[in-house]
Amino acid sequence: MSWLNNKNPRTEIENLFAQSKNPMNQAITWAKSIAQAEGLDPVKNQIQLIRELRRAEPSLDLKAATYLATETAKAS
Repeated sequence: MSWLNNKNPRTEIENLFAQSKNPMNQAITWAKSIAQAEGLDPVKNQIQLIRELRRAEPSLDLKAATYLATETAKAS
């Protein structure tokens, strides 16, 4: 098990949403839909949003999910 994750979270997210013309915008839209479905405010409930993002997409590691939750909060 590696304790250090040197992967760029933006790259990881862009790879996950690579089929989109704008992967990051698609990822944020997806994260907002998860937040809405779970009744979460992306600004106030970031930890819960991170958990729900990882439940919805198990391939998201903690670093990428945290980055996506932060970007989603900024966009909200």
